[in-house]
Amino acid sequence: MKLAGYSKHVYHLCGSPTSQFFFDLSMIYASNILLPSGWKQTFIVVYPNGMWRTGRSLQSLEEPRAAQLCLSDVSTNSLLVPHMFCRAGMSFYRSLFEEILGLRLVGSKGNILSLTADKARTRALVEGSGIKVAKGELLAAGKNTSIPLPCIVKPNNADNSEGLSLVKVETQLNEAIESARKVDPSVLVEEFIPGREIRVAILELDGKLYMPPIIEYSVSPKYPIRKIVDKLDVDGLGTPKSQSTKSSIAMLCPAKLDKKLHATVEQTAKRAHKIIGARHFSLFDFRIDARSNHPVFLEAGLYWSFSSASMITKMLVTTERPVVDIVDKIWTQALFEDP
Repeated sequence: MKLAGYSKHVYHLCGSPTSQFFFDLSMIYASNILLPSGWKQTFIVVYPNGMWRTGRSLQSLEEPRAAQLCLSDVSTNSLLVPHMFCRAGMSFYRSLFEEILGLRLVGSKGNILSLTADKARTRALVEGSGIKVAKGELLAAGKNTSIPLPCIVKPNNADNSEGLSLVKVETQLNEAIESARKVDPSVLVEEFIPGREIRVAILELDGKLYMPPIIEYSVSPKYPIRKIVDKLDVDGLGTPKSQSTKSSIAMLCPAKLDKKLHATVEQTAKRAHKIIGARHFSLFDFRIDARSNHPVFLEAGLYWSFSSASMITKMLVTTERPVVDIVDKIWTQALFEDP
């Protein structure tokens, strides 16, 4: 491990030690990184077989080596950008590089990602701060849910709508529960919130919390929820190939919210950012309840890969400020701020 004064160099930590699915998903978001002027970068790619590769680009990686050999070349004067979506990547690998090896990391700490991966824990935390959440419960094995229909059934620890179902009639419930349990033994059942669905980001910029333009997903009675097909193109073997090109639910940015609703959403998202303990940036999904016109918290996803595929990037490109300037500010802040 090399140690020196801080410099504008970033390591991109990609891949997955656990599965080909998460490896391929990581590589989708690690492509086309927006690199600000004055920064240099190195990619560290972790493979499911335990080997690592490094290189100045994803197209010029060195031969596979053991993790220990790659780590011996890593300098702690650099910034780490994590692009891993598996459980180990979100928690252990973040903690390894930041808390054990001593690199500065952009984004939230590994323990915070472990928290937000657990939907039930995150719900309880934000609800305790006064943020509205849908009625919900973890479903014990062999027990019936007390949540009325229609309801959402989903794995408690999964992303990309894997194993998620909208249950409208009683006869669909058992199949939905079994589908969720195939992904995670812990199943969360929530009240279905009719209305609009939005995605909201919060960035820490210039000592303040900033909310960029909001994304809206055009859910409808025909397509009331976003499924995995609305997020990823997956081949016949279940391998993710790209972000979805076949979704029936359009993404709109900026979302058109009236001033009162916009202010309420902004206040709620900033409160969620703080109560969760997010750092540098955060990303949240809300439903705008058609019955009350009030935002209802769904999930937290504390990701930004700083690529053209990232949702926060897609929000920022609708503003007048160059996205690379914001990336530079976020990275510089993360590298040089007091730990």
